[in-house]
Amino acid sequence: MAKRALSWKRAGAIGWRDLRSAPGKFGFVVLSVAVGVAALVGVRGFSESFRRTLSTEARSLMAGDLSARLFHQPTTEETDKIAAIAQPGGIRTTWVTETVSMASAPPDPVPLLVSLKAVDPDEYPYYGTAELEPVMSLKQALDGDSAVVAEEFLIRLNAHVGQALRLGGRSFIISAVLKQEPDRLNAGAGLGPRVMISQTALERTGLLAPGSRASQKLLMKLPPKADPVALRKQVETALPDAQVMDYREGNPGLNRGLDNATAILSLICLVAMVLGAIGVAMAMHAHLEQRMDMLAILKAVGASSSDLLRIFLLQTLGLGLAGGLLGGFGGPAQGGGPGRRLGRRHGHILHRRAALALCRGHAGAIGERKFNVLFNRKVADEVEALEDEADLLVADARAVAEAQVFDRLVVEQIAAAGGRVEQAQDREQR
Repeated sequence: MAKRALSWKRAGAIGWRDLRSAPGKFGFVVLSVAVGVAALVGVRGFSESFRRTLSTEARSLMAGDLSARLFHQPTTEETDKIAAIAQPGGIRTTWVTETVSMASAPPDPVPLLVSLKAVDPDEYPYYGTAELEPVMSLKQALDGDSAVVAEEFLIRLNAHVGQALRLGGRSFIISAVLKQEPDRLNAGAGLGPRVMISQTALERTGLLAPGSRASQKLLMKLPPKADPVALRKQVETALPDAQVMDYREGNPGLNRGLDNATAILSLICLVAMVLGAIGVAMAMHAHLEQRMDMLAILKAVGASSSDLLRIFLLQTLGLGLAGGLLGGFGGPAQGGGPGRRLGRRHGHILHRRAALALCRGHAGAIGERKFNVLFNRKVADEVEALEDEADLLVADARAVAEAQVFDRLVVEQIAAAGGRVEQAQDREQR
């Protein structure tokens, strides 16, 4: 008579009773699987949530619907082409100039390298806001010979709002502190704290001359029914040397960095899951070793090897499924929330080094500014100490040289005296 195989239902019941006999051990196995799955799902959820948030606020991050960056002054022909594109469709345009210059805050004559930005306050920005302290509109802050500066500028030059600012041979009044700049993410690499003035004020400074290191950025605001794809092609034709992008594309460098970070973190999580799976296999092997008496009893009552395999296979699948579900539900909750928060923060609080500090908060920016101040002071102290040490070394060298000259003179005098003595002795002998 052939043996009757153990049914899957009965095998599941036996495996469940075995699991309840050691809940702590199997709970640890489920938790290990859940952590690995949650990490992998969380990284993907974080990336997608962050990317979705940036896409939602893309216009604010660009301060327009479309931007085109030139690394030279636009020619008259190029500006005429842009005007011809904008006028028929009611498209608004404005130029933003970015360059580097030296600025100082009298009476301190020591200048500071700053990242200068000139805008038309009547147009800029089309989306987002420039947050100032004290609170005022950008048009009011840039009226006449006024300028707004980053907080780092005030810290490094020990200046304050209302003080004079010397820039390009002209004096400006610091009207406000620039807390937020909508298109800072798409700005060029900042070589110093931000200083913002109007385009008319920039023309009066005379900083823009042939060969000046300045970039021009065109911002465009499209009407609701305009086609951004067709308009982008027209702008690329009108400005063949420009880097053109629209709000649908976002920042290419940021997207590449986010993709690379997601791939690396996903690979790390995958390796962690593989190691976790090896640990789970070792734990199940140890569990089977401890259940040899139960296996012997089941064998004695007629269970076959396939029946035992069915029992522990259902156990392992159940533990893996429980861990996967727990990690799958917990991963998006852990990754989605921070991704959205970081995306919003990235759009509203950006430090001056966007290429290096991607996604840093306001506290991190202030901390780095203070670090720069302390670092510069430390460097100045070290330079002063080195100068003092060099002065001491020069004094020592002079003393040694004088001593050597004195010793040489003494030796020469002694030799001369010895010669005279010998001559006197020769005369006496004669």
